[in-house]
Amino acid sequence: TEPEQILAYVRALHCAKRPPRHVSEVGLFQGHSAALFMAATANVGAQYTVIDPLEFPFSVDVLRFLRERYPRRTLTSIKGRSDRGHLNATRNPIIADCDVWSIDGSHTVEIVATDVRNALIASPAVGTILTDDITDHVTNRERVFGRKCSTAVNAWDVAGAKAGGLLHSRGCSFAGLKYGTPKWCSAWCIGSAARSSH
Repeated sequence: TEPEQILAYVRALHCAKRPPRHVSEVGLFQGHSAALFMAATANVGAQYTVIDPLEFPFSVDVLRFLRERYPRRTLTSIKGRSDRGHLNATRNPIIADCDVWSIDGSHTVEIVATDVRNALIASPAVGTILTDDITDHVTNRERVFGRKCSTAVNAWDVAGAKAGGLLHSRGCSFAGLKYGTPKWCSAWCIGSAARSSH
């Protein structure tokens, strides 16, 4: 997670008109954003739910650590994949009341766009949508000509089309080269649901 991105996410959580009550996320991996969401919403005691296949042993360790760190908080993990029906409120009613969604699973245009659309449909109360770490491979030639991370913008545009007008974009930010990697650029987007007052 980029340093600028951490600040942007904290601002999005703290500047909402209503304090977040339930943050849900697609994708856990090493738990960076999970730790951020739990810490940033500690004062309001927001719930946290994650959809992840839990294919890595350290992901299970992250969940254990967060439960020990925040013993009075509700932390739910749904083992599965967002593109196989697990991001579905009829199958998992716990996600129906989420008001913040973070999409950080598979980083392709189609899957990010589908996850955003499904989150909007699954959670009628959703106000804020975050899409994390959407990356593009950047060659030296492209870097010279100032190419930005087009995947992030494309994913957001496709998500907006798939959501049928439910998505309002607050914009995408580009961190340049992905933190710690030489040939990938990184971007994230923050938006809101059209039906929300956030």
